Amino acid sequence: MEKMSIKEFINKILAGAAMGIVVGLIPNAIFGEIFKALGVSVQFLLLWGTLQVQFNLQYLYLWGCLLL
Repeated sequence: MEKMSIKEFINKILAGAAMGIVVGLIPNAIFGEIFKALGVSVQFLLLWGTLQVQFNLQYLYLWGCLLL
């Protein structure tokens, strides 16, 4: 294992953080444009996400009770 200077280390940290930010923003931008083109409202997506989370939690609770 070769030694790394502080400058190289910080450069790798910053490059990784920048890559993570870009990778996180690209899918959001793509889906945003798709939903805008389809005319899907944000309120509908929030409601749908909330309903799915509640269903998943109830499903997991049911399985947990059945397995005990």
